[in-house]
Amino acid sequence: MVAAASVASTIALVVVCAMKGTLSQLKTTFISNPWYYLLLGLINPFAYYLILFKAYDLLPASQAQPINYSWAITLTLMAAVFLKQKIRPQDWFACALGYLGVVVIATKGDVLGLQFDSPAGVALALLSTLLWQVIGS
Repeated sequence: MVAAASVASTIALVVVCAMKGTLSQLKTTFISNPWYYLLLGLINPFAYYLILFKAYDLLPASQAQPINYSWAITLTLMAAVFLKQKIRPQDWFACALGYLGVVVIATKGDVLGLQFDSPAGVALALLSTLLWQVIGS
């Protein structure tokens, strides 16, 4: 399914570029650094979904999905660290509150015990969040 979606999106890109008359730019851009673009495609969607689906195998969906969807919080944190974006105090509070909610869900409410159904599943779900953020955004 992911392969079919990748092929369909590639065809759509080629069609749009052809309609706009920018097909030569597409070719030039790819040829300038093909290994970079192939590596990005290998990481996302290929590796991203392998990791995410393994997290879903190890965790109930009710735990894996909120962890994976914390990418929006990750975006804020990465913008602050890597792009030196100014983050307001209330945004830091919102990020902490959001991740606290993820911890509550992942531990089934036993926040102090930090007992997860699958620590490996939690780690994989967090890794998928990072992959989505770094490559997919």
